[in-house]
Amino acid sequence: MDLSTTERTSRINALFVELDGGASTPSESLLALKELAKHPAGSTVLAVPHNLRRLLDYATRKYKDDLNAQVEALRCIANCLLLVEEARITFVDAGDVVVVGEEVDGPQICLSELEKSSRHPVTFVLARILFLSTVAQTQAVIDVVEKFDAIRIVALKLDELTNAFITGEPMVKEAMTDILKFTFNLLMHYPKVRAVSRLILSYGQ
Repeated sequence: MDLSTTERTSRINALFVELDGGASTPSESLLALKELAKHPAGSTVLAVPHNLRRLLDYATRKYKDDLNAQVEALRCIANCLLLVEEARITFVDAGDVVVVGEEVDGPQICLSELEKSSRHPVTFVLARILFLSTVAQTQAVIDVVEKFDAIRIVALKLDELTNAFITGEPMVKEAMTDILKFTFNLLMHYPKVRAVSRLILSYGQ
């Protein structure tokens, strides 16, 4: 059934309220949220700072012990970043674009979770989010490399995943693929963004 924008937004907001209060079946609620947000009218509701922070909180704190719920929360973020270009700007912001107090700090949180992750489905979606967060040449690429220790974390995870791949564990190939795609973004964008940043600084002196 095709929903109006108003009805779709209303259902998404109702699911957020349910999840905030402690849903009895959070994975099902998050799956429903993901399905509603596959439509552009739904994904734009997820793309605001408050809702991106909510989804990160579900994945990293509130429902982190429920693997299915954790993965679905992260998939909601990944789909939103894929569908809404503005969401990528909002997600990587650390107080430079949105109002202070509304920043999401997505890459920092996701890299921290990636380092700790021992569940391959979670590692896969975190890597997908980081890949989507770094598709553009932005300050976030510099922050990821210089502030958030991405190179060390990526090397650590690839080493872990290589060992898991040898033993044939599921979802390892997918996780490795997206970590390598994220790494490619850093290798492609970081030198250019850093060069521009230095040029700007030199003109300011």
